[in-house]
Amino acid sequence: MIILMLSAFNLAIAQQKKVIAYIPNWIDLNAFSSTIQYSKLTHINIAFENPDANGYLTFNSGSNAIINASTCTKH
Repeated sequence: MIILMLSAFNLAIAQQKKVIAYIPNWIDLNAFSSTIQYSKLTHINIAFENPDANGYLTFNSGSNAIINASTCTKH
């Protein structure tokens, strides 16, 4: 019975729609961050970012504007 319930739960999660924005990091991310409709997105992929040894994204400091804005709009 538990396995059946877990299977139904996993199926429900898998069927949720995902809306993903792909943003290249070579544009002006600080300016672009204010034009994104974060409430319409489930995920944001910043192209060509690489985490450092601590898991922080450091390639483009403008990414922080997008990261901070997206985490503030999630409920």
